[in-house]
Amino acid sequence: MSVRWRRLRDFFNAQTELQERLLLLHQPWLEDVTHWSGGADDPHLHGYLPPPAGRAQHSVTHNGWCPAAAHPSHTQAQDNHGAG
Repeated sequence: MSVRWRRLRDFFNAQTELQERLLLLHQPWLEDVTHWSGGADDPHLHGYLPPPAGRAQHSVTHNGWCPAAAHPSHTQAQDNHGAG
């Protein structure tokens, strides 16, 4: 693969990741649905609601990012809410 195509692919992947993050930030209720985040290297379980049956909702990007990963204090509050 040439350098130009690799750069174009990397640019496209970065734009896709940013678009997915933006969509998640505009749908904060998806953070309450149980999901794995952090990618394959460091997975964490977030959320406290079971996912709706028969409906695929994505609470993370393809790379495993979720809004709670960007705001650790949000994760703490969410864990306390789910436990009570």
